[in-house]
Amino acid sequence: YDNDTTRKAIDLFSEYDINIIAGIYCFEDSAVAEAVKSISVKYMDTKVNWLDTDGNGWLNPCSKRSQNYIISVMLELNEMGIKGFLLNSAHFPDASNTSGASYPGLAVYKNHNDALTYFIKQAKSKLPKDCFMLLNQDSKTTLSPKNSLFYGNMAKSSVDGFSVDTAVRPKDYVIDKKTDFASMLSLFSNLQKQCGKKAFVPVINMQEYTGSYLRHIKKAGYENFILYDENGDY
Repeated sequence: YDNDTTRKAIDLFSEYDINIIAGIYCFEDSAVAEAVKSISVKYMDTKVNWLDTDGNGWLNPCSKRSQNYIISVMLELNEMGIKGFLLNSAHFPDASNTSGASYPGLAVYKNHNDALTYFIKQAKSKLPKDCFMLLNQDSKTTLSPKNSLFYGNMAKSSVDGFSVDTAVRPKDYVIDKKTDFASMLSLFSNLQKQCGKKAFVPVINMQEYTGSYLRHIKKAGYENFILYDENGDY
């Protein structure tokens, strides 16, 4: 990105007391995985990069060099004035589609979840104390303690909160668009429990829900949202 243009944009928003949250793609980074093969997920413990079903490589979540690279990006953005970070793909590739994937350095940790928790702890310790991090998940993953991305609940990690996409949810939650407030609030309540004492920020597709829907949810005590449309515009 253009540092000068980015800094000017940040300064402009700051003049109006608008806080910017930077979305960071963590381990799902095919460009860096290809450029720096030594820190990538490997195929069958070889030097060959493992590729997902879309043909993309991933950074190895167990590699401290890959962890440090991501943290360095966050630190650079912080120097420009950004204090909030939304961590996307801060997890392992989906275990249901990882045939042949191997993670050099995994033996250093207790398990997969421990590797992710360590990464977030390091990021938190190196950023200034006035920074905050939201970990992006979907509803289905958040409600499944034995999920195949985070290999457990991340509520005990050092993140400040969770941004949870409500569009991807378990089949138990059949929510009629725009009208079924009770089912959505039930989903929110269960997600909040999984987040423990961490902040819970719902991610809502505005193509599905109207303004009146949001007002109803706000009355129930939910004040913060991340809104986007079906084209992926946040």
